[in-house]
Amino acid sequence: MQHFQQFGFFLLGCLLYFSISLLFYSCKIKKQQQLVALGLLVSLVVFGTFCSQLFYYLIPITIGGYWVDFALFYRFPWLKFCLVGIPFFIFKDSLLLIASYSLVSLLTFFVLYLEEKIQTLTLQLRDYQLNQKQANQRQEQHVSQQQQQLLQLETHNQLAHLFHDEIGHSLTGALIQMEAAKKTMRGNLNQSEHLLNNAIAITKEGVEQIRLVLKQLKPPQESLGIQRLKGDLIAFSTDYAIQTSLQFSGDLTAISPVMWHVFSQNLKEALTNCLKYAEASRIEVELAVYHKFVRLEIKDNGIGTKDFQASLGLTGMEERTAQLGGTLLVVGHPHFTVTTLIPLSTHENSHI
Repeated sequence: MQHFQQFGFFLLGCLLYFSISLLFYSCKIKKQQQLVALGLLVSLVVFGTFCSQLFYYLIPITIGGYWVDFALFYRFPWLKFCLVGIPFFIFKDSLLLIASYSLVSLLTFFVLYLEEKIQTLTLQLRDYQLNQKQANQRQEQHVSQQQQQLLQLETHNQLAHLFHDEIGHSLTGALIQMEAAKKTMRGNLNQSEHLLNNAIAITKEGVEQIRLVLKQLKPPQESLGIQRLKGDLIAFSTDYAIQTSLQFSGDLTAISPVMWHVFSQNLKEALTNCLKYAEASRIEVELAVYHKFVRLEIKDNGIGTKDFQASLGLTGMEERTAQLGGTLLVVGHPHFTVTTLIPLSTHENSHI
């Protein structure tokens, strides 16, 4: 019967120890955690004295695992070893218990040492991966800039050949016709008129060729707008190591140049506010064109805030949006979200 009672007390002690351990992780305040850790240590001493000496073997893991962040141990490192050495005075009459407790203590501190090293290496690896990711992003940005420069050079070369081979020949022919008309103007008016008409026709053809070339070279407005938004997100992601994404849907050709300008300016300001309030690791941008309005939404996965104030930046966003008859919606909780709504039927959208 006595053995059953001892086993019951031992089981009760184990349950109390694990319950107090769970209470330690549920506490968010440092002082509360310190009180719970002190309660763990006292409970081990009490149960080890009145129930079973096996509870003493939990003292090293309790001090090393639950008291590791206490400022007192940073000021007095020897205090940790003094607390761990309490059972040595209790086991002083048994060399076997002293040896076994010493072995348990050494293994415990060795495991905790390995855990600390693993955490340090994990943080170093995370920093290395972050630096490597930033370096890759910078490299990609550099490659993209080089590709854009190469594309510009090819475009300039194509323009040079085009103007020289086609437009240059047309204008040269028109100039020859006009010089010939000048020479024959006094002697033969009919021939001069014929030559001038030819020069005018050739000049008109050259002007039309120039207009067609410029029309072909000019990229669509929707392509310029999307590329501007992508460029803003890439620059932000490179500077602050925050992941960004852009999704768009609908007929982008319905968006006017002035609307693209407002969306770009609002995006930059929204990114700044997300950085200021959100503490986010990812920002998602969605541009959607509907039947009667366009929606630009910028949201993050951060903590947000309930106490954000309308800064000059947000006021500027509201004013820009209102000039196009639109509405700006700002939500600070649970995540920071900025939404720009602009109707498609306002007359302000037709000009910059």
